[in-house]
Amino acid sequence: MDAPRRASAPPRDARRLLHLARPAQAVRLPDRQLAHRQHHLLRLARDHGPPPRLVGSRDRRDPALPRDHPRLHRADGRPPPRHPPRPHPQTRGLLRDRPPRPHHRRAVPHQRLHALQRRDGHRQHRHPGTHPHHQPHHRRHHRRRCPSAEPVSERPASGSPPAASEPCSQRSSDRITPSCRAPYTPRMIPITLLCPGQGAQAVGMAKAWFDHSPEARRVFEEADRVLGDRLSHPIGPLCFEGPANRLNATDAAQPAIFVAGVACAHALAARWQTPVDRLPLAGAAGLSLGEYTALHLAGAMSFEEALELVALRGAAMQDAAEAQSSGMVALIGATEDQAQALCDRCAGDDVLVPANYNAPGQIVISGHAEACQRAADAAPEFGCKATPLVVAGAFHSPLMQPAADRLAEALARTDLRAPRCPVYSNVTGEPHEADPASIRSRLIEQLTSPVRWAQACAKMHADGLLTDPNHVHELAPGKTLAGIMRRIERTVQVQSHDDPST
Repeated sequence: MDAPRRASAPPRDARRLLHLARPAQAVRLPDRQLAHRQHHLLRLARDHGPPPRLVGSRDRRDPALPRDHPRLHRADGRPPPRHPPRPHPQTRGLLRDRPPRPHHRRAVPHQRLHALQRRDGHRQHRHPGTHPHHQPHHRRHHRRRCPSAEPVSERPASGSPPAASEPCSQRSSDRITPSCRAPYTPRMIPITLLCPGQGAQAVGMAKAWFDHSPEARRVFEEADRVLGDRLSHPIGPLCFEGPANRLNATDAAQPAIFVAGVACAHALAARWQTPVDRLPLAGAAGLSLGEYTALHLAGAMSFEEALELVALRGAAMQDAAEAQSSGMVALIGATEDQAQALCDRCAGDDVLVPANYNAPGQIVISGHAEACQRAADAAPEFGCKATPLVVAGAFHSPLMQPAADRLAEALARTDLRAPRCPVYSNVTGEPHEADPASIRSRLIEQLTSPVRWAQACAKMHADGLLTDPNHVHELAPGKTLAGIMRRIERTVQVQSHDDPST
């Protein structure tokens, strides 16, 4: 019998690649490397004929080579069997004549790991087995090849709270894997909002948010529609350009600060990919005027209702302040007992009472102008330093009773609702009750009662609302509350959002 015919040897490149297809010397190839070599073989096929198919994890079928193909004959000259046995599934692409070996996890540098986390839109792997270190190499790269994998949205910008994603509906398992994920749906950690009050206004406030966020611009447009020409200036140009003397007036400063804070909240909610009425709030609090901002964001009143109340409140307080000569004095280094004793000694026939308990060692008193001057002169005797404040009148004192009466009439016409999170009252330092009538009475008392901001912050800290780092946010304008918080609780970290870059 004639010996089988041997074809002429193929070129060197083809011989080197054909060597990989020999069953006795087949090697395990990663899918990406296997695809690259198959593509190279197909390119060589134009010049040297159809190459053999490599055996790998993608293709476990027979090589389907011609029986007289060169370099694939046994030593005795006989061709290999037409249909070699199918390899065992556990061999993962290895031929049967080679024992399987365990899969070793591939080390991923921390830079690459962080890149994978940013690509997959999440920061923490909350389920076992979902970390890229726990996934085989071919599963980590499956997302590029799997046409059924949903596109994943980008991570929120920095400063955003941590978020996680829902499991993919195509998998029976509830584990989240980078290879096949559902669209990004935020699941935020509850946050605490701090809203500033009068005194935080400044020319140019909230302009960066107005330029940066369409949501903030819509808030300013809605405010102009509600206020009309009551301020004699559109609210936007008044905040951005002034004039300063008009912006510092009580009837203009209060609605301007309220609108700036709400615009900042809407812009932050858009950055965090959550509607503002669905922000997961652990609690909220505001300093004096800021209590209205907190109640609005907690759902107790609509934006239009809150802005109408704030505008009327500012106008009423301005009229009450102009009715008589009054003022306010800041006491630095005084305790509550010392401040009360100073007021009792210097009041005489006038009104002089503590108005703001801002922080330990920082108390503000208010009353008639003559009584305030007597208190400033006598303050060193009580071991504290007195600084007169440039304000329109004696806020949070009995001198504001005419403004409280006007505000009570407006609140009686307002449909208040129970807030969806604890909102801390300035009058008591405790959370508001769910009863709208109680909220209404506390807002009226606020004009003639001292603001217990230090007590409210201490209560929030005791309730666990300030213990999580980086989850306490101060709305625009300014960074006043962050500075006061450092005097109350040094361990609390407050993120101030005076502009989008902070």
